[in-house]
Amino acid sequence: MLITGADATSVSVLACLTVDLARRPRPVDNPVRISVIDRSDRSLIRLRQLPHTLGYATVDALDAVADIIARIDARTTSTVDEPGLDVLVVNELGRLLHVLALAGRHALVDRLASVIGRHDGARLMVAATCARPDELPDAVRRAFRTSLFCPDGHPATLATPDGERTIDLRDWSTERVTTEVAALVGHAAA
Repeated sequence: MLITGADATSVSVLACLTVDLARRPRPVDNPVRISVIDRSDRSLIRLRQLPHTLGYATVDALDAVADIIARIDARTTSTVDEPGLDVLVVNELGRLLHVLALAGRHALVDRLASVIGRHDGARLMVAATCARPDELPDAVRRAFRTSLFCPDGHPATLATPDGERTIDLRDWSTERVTTEVAALVGHAAA
């Protein structure tokens, strides 16, 4: 899911979705593994405390970011069928791609785009925020089957393969955002 628009709403939805995925009961032999790539301000630092979070890095720790991407890439391209769901959470995907490109880490940009392109909701789920979708390369933007646009002070627009609909998140409690968005993402991934 790609979440764009108002920063505070986007980050809240991303955090709620991640916590919901971590709280869902799963068989012991089919775990959820969460990896978080956060902004420099560490707005998602609390996700690091979730028992299912295997990796956490900020955009300015490029070696740690590379490790997260490499681990997910290896697991999702392995010929050995490793059970479980990998969840990659990226806060400010456009900024991350920009920082990687400025640092000359073009192979890592390509590897991340490849990982995002493989997300299917069964073995890999990618949830990311982005200020504006047009700051992402077309291939990356098209890889997201579900997107939520959260304009500041206005109802959100949810786009799925089934079409678009308006959702007014402005007066929703955190619990309702968690429940409703997680259900919508689950439906869209099915």
